[in-house]
Amino acid sequence: MSFSFFQNIFKGMSHILYPHVCIGCKIPLPFNHSCICPSCLSAMPKLSWWMGGENEVEPVFWGRVNLDAAISLWYYRKGELAAKIIHDIKYRGNTQLGIEAGIILGENLKAKIDTKLFTAIVPVPLHPKKFRKRGYNQSFYIAQGLSESLGIPVNNDILFRFVDSFSQTKKSRWERHKNMDGIFAHHLDAGSKANHYLLVDDVITTGSTVEACALALLKEPDSAVSIVSLAFAKI
Repeated sequence: MSFSFFQNIFKGMSHILYPHVCIGCKIPLPFNHSCICPSCLSAMPKLSWWMGGENEVEPVFWGRVNLDAAISLWYYRKGELAAKIIHDIKYRGNTQLGIEAGIILGENLKAKIDTKLFTAIVPVPLHPKKFRKRGYNQSFYIAQGLSESLGIPVNNDILFRFVDSFSQTKKSRWERHKNMDGIFAHHLDAGSKANHYLLVDDVITTGSTVEACALALLKEPDSAVSIVSLAFAKI
């Protein structure tokens, strides 16, 4: 018998001993089901752009960086499910949830824009010190889910964070911007031509982090950058 056969048996037994529940309503989910039940997923508030309204994310970057697009899926509101999902991905080590949230984001993107324009998916990198402390980069797992959904490769090596910075949580818009000034580097590839990078983060607030990343990527000749995140926190 194959290894995968025994692996599936083990997963099935684990599901009996430790039932898999929806991260939102806590109802039991079927074996091999996602982390979010369809009812909770449909109730999560998307940005109005998905329903034909104005894009609230793009104006954040006007006059700051030349982007092809800036898109977020859900509103980030304290106490709501989108905030819990991001917290669990970012601080509780739920990397599988990060992958599944990336797949959900990718499926929504495919229904709205031509995703074949993108040549690579780039997760916002962590500083090595923070990576060692946390043990993983949450944006990488969201990017993995996007890659699975869109069929576009993840490039986890092109962008490097060479300066650590303090937490952005309690900083003003200006302080966040200065805190991120010039802390990312792009490993330039002289042979690269006309790349369109899809830059991925978990949540956009002031946009300072992804702006700094995009500016580094745009140093590559003939490149373009679009930004996508799971959530957008209006301030």
